[in-house]
Amino acid sequence: VRLDKPGRGDSEGGPCPEVSFARELEAFAAGLDETAKVAEVSPGMVILFGHGLGGMMAPYLAADRELAGIVAVGTTYGDWREFELKNLERRNTLSGMAPVENSKQQAVYRECQENLYGKGRKLEDLVRNNPNLEAQFFTDLPYLYAGKVDSYFREVEALDTDVAWAQVTAPVLVLWGETDFVSDPQEHQALADAINTHQRTVATYKTIPRTDHWFKRASDMQTSLSSSGILGGVVQPEVVSVVTAWFVRGGQ
Repeated sequence: VRLDKPGRGDSEGGPCPEVSFARELEAFAAGLDETAKVAEVSPGMVILFGHGLGGMMAPYLAADRELAGIVAVGTTYGDWREFELKNLERRNTLSGMAPVENSKQQAVYRECQENLYGKGRKLEDLVRNNPNLEAQFFTDLPYLYAGKVDSYFREVEALDTDVAWAQVTAPVLVLWGETDFVSDPQEHQALADAINTHQRTVATYKTIPRTDHWFKRASDMQTSLSSSGILGGVVQPEVVSVVTAWFVRGGQ
């Protein structure tokens, strides 16, 4: 079962860019509960597959629900601001930016983060006061990025996913594609380690070769970056085989 965000695909509500993180979470929870009511769905046999921000939603959706497992892929774990900064650094490096300029951009973006998240200032006010920010970072105005407004990511930045993951009792498979330039392998390993430390369930971390953030086959991160935003490409079938094998082994 695929659950679209409110206001996107077949889902009602929206418009999608203005729907809050909390409202999305409610919508996915409702969809998950409806899935469990389908006659052909056995209790406790549902696997929650969370990609990107969906991986951050997964532990909240798992609360008080009987699941066969959770797959978190291409996601993040830890400090949201640091995730953004590392993401920016990777993109700049892959684009050929000199290290000195890269460091300067990160310093400027760190100040943007403090204004957006720490002080709660609106993105439009930041860009109005410094038009250069649009060309440097915010090319998707009026959205911060990923087609979402700044208030959405203020909610994300305030999450304490470590507390949420500590309550999970279903087996967890943490996946990262080795050509995924959006997310960080160390964060995926840290997520699996943290879950295992809590000793409420078992987490397994796996890297999928030649796979980018969108499950497409890519020989390296540079190739993935060059083709990002372009429809098409070859889907990496190993994503399905790894998840299937993990499920057959009972989440081990």
